[in-house]
Amino acid sequence: MAPNPFDTLGLPVRFDLTHTQIEQAFMVRMAQAHPDLAGDSAEADAAALNDAKRQLADPESRARAVLAIRAPHAEAPPLSPEFLAEILEVRQEAEEATASGDQEAVERWRAWAAERRAAIISELESTLGGDTDSVDESKASIAVGVLQQWRYFERMLEQVGVPAHAPDA
Repeated sequence: MAPNPFDTLGLPVRFDLTHTQIEQAFMVRMAQAHPDLAGDSAEADAAALNDAKRQLADPESRARAVLAIRAPHAEAPPLSPEFLAEILEVRQEAEEATASGDQEAVERWRAWAAERRAAIISELESTLGGDTDSVDESKASIAVGVLQQWRYFERMLEQVGVPAHAPDA
């Protein structure tokens, strides 16, 4: 089983951690893993800390880590045909805008996908943000479904030239 990134950094298992909280926990643990203190295990400790920081700094990975710990058996409901049809149509239009060089349309699609990403993050904060040991089955199913949708919006942003999880998107 992969190490728990929250335990590795000494953080609570919750989605609504700030970048500052993650960075501060990382720095404290890195100081403790310094070779003068940790001896021979310093290199392995530093690698584990870097992996944990990378996983928790990425909101999608952090949400997946929370669910893996607090609701490991959660299953996503099927995506609705309406959602899939909308995504197909939007991606086709964005692809056409990109291919034709229509920067105004590309910017509109970029804003559209970024708004949906922000809504997903907000929903995950309310669903997975609490400091409890588990997530009830209903909330977990919603969170897994939201994560499933997130993939579509991330692909859309990549399609219009925004790197995955870019903060300015």
